[in-house]
Amino acid sequence: MIGAHRTSRCGQNPIQTVGNGRQTLDSSSFKLKADVTVATFVVASNRLRLPRRSDHVQLLRTMSSSKPPISTVIVEDNPALLELLTGMLDGIDGIRIVGSAASEADAIALIHATRPQLAIVDLELREGTGLRVLSAIQSTPSESGSTRAVVFSNHAHPVVRSRCLALGAEAFFDKSFQMDELLEFVNGVSGTST
Repeated sequence: MIGAHRTSRCGQNPIQTVGNGRQTLDSSSFKLKADVTVATFVVASNRLRLPRRSDHVQLLRTMSSSKPPISTVIVEDNPALLELLTGMLDGIDGIRIVGSAASEADAIALIHATRPQLAIVDLELREGTGLRVLSAIQSTPSESGSTRAVVFSNHAHPVVRSRCLALGAEAFFDKSFQMDELLEFVNGVSGTST
């Protein structure tokens, strides 16, 4: 059963064969059950046609193998690096960039508005610091959601790293030489392999 049942209005057979051998379903004769979450009918010129078995199998495979993408925010004030990061992250299956910010205030507002699952934060911003962005994520979970934060910065002094980790950052990546490690981390978060 495809999740439809006959209504009492049906006097004739609602399934008809069209010129190409495909069967169609008269939409006035059937209604969907209330608990159906995925429609498997295809609308074609005021008629619903039944999908081929291969269409149905492919739909089920897609549904079982896919999961929602990880919403991601990038906090970076360097336009060239932001473009590079965005391009690289867009190439990772399971990642969706929902926004970027170049200042502390914009970053906090964006994170509160979008409640991303992942935030990649630079420490030196146009106005303010990434440290205060991390602090805002950690201190306002009701507004930030369950955002996981990582730092991507040139300021990799051990004291700075420790401060970032104390403010809730899961990891710290040095911009100078750890781009690959950042991408590996993001791949792990998205559930894809490198």
